[in-house]
Amino acid sequence: MGDRKNTSDAGPARGILKTAPTPSAFTHSRSLPAPELSSWIQHYWMVEWKLDPAHQQLVETLPHPNFHLVFASEDASALVHGVQTRKFQRLLQGHARVFGVKFRAGGFQSFLNAPASSLRGKTIEAKAVFGETVSVLQPVLSGDSADALRIEEANRFFLGLMPGPDPDAATAARIADLILNSPQIRNVASLSAATGLSVRSLQRLFQRYVGVSPKWVICRYRMHELVDVLNRGEEVDWAAMAVELGYFDQSHLIRDFRRTTGLSPEKYRLRFFEQSVPG
Repeated sequence: MGDRKNTSDAGPARGILKTAPTPSAFTHSRSLPAPELSSWIQHYWMVEWKLDPAHQQLVETLPHPNFHLVFASEDASALVHGVQTRKFQRLLQGHARVFGVKFRAGGFQSFLNAPASSLRGKTIEAKAVFGETVSVLQPVLSGDSADALRIEEANRFFLGLMPGPDPDAATAARIADLILNSPQIRNVASLSAATGLSVRSLQRLFQRYVGVSPKWVICRYRMHELVDVLNRGEEVDWAAMAVELGYFDQSHLIRDFRRTTGLSPEKYRLRFFEQSVPG
């Protein structure tokens, strides 16, 4: 297996599925935006890969309740991805660089000026949201510039676009963070109790600002926790795990895992095991 580096000042990555390694050099770093932008942007992420011509690399991640603005060197594209409800899957080839902007849950709606749910599962040209000026960023952010320069340029661009404060967007972001950091929140009823908002109010808030339902966010974040456990190679008591994650029983948990990842937990565990055995 080739050189694989993952550095970050924005905390650990979540929801990354194990896949078969190939001879390659792969770097993935994440950095926080300028402090003034933290209400809207969660972090910047930068990926670069150099694969041997005879090899390809599959990458898979579980969805998050976030919008992404992505600049890619392969096709000189600048695209906005709404919240994706399916597993992200991509086959990497050759050499390429990607610069991404991950917006806070609820943070993109101020730029979109429409309900976040209108872009659920969709991808559009960045200029449809930010205008033609965003194309100026593309060669800088996906090119050979140093990471520090790329981050500086992204900060400059968004500091010039900062929307006014939106208390509802801030509330949506705060609640999404609460779900992420509170494993005891297992359903919308417990989220309602924790926030003091009615179930209906939570649903309306998330449809407009996040793009998916609060139930979806809870389920996906709890699934991220399970994937983290499996990625560490830990044994799982499925009945106990089902209760811990708020499922009716272990069969419901296993079914949801298969629907989300495309694999049964046992097949995923074997995939992990196979990669852990020295070659």
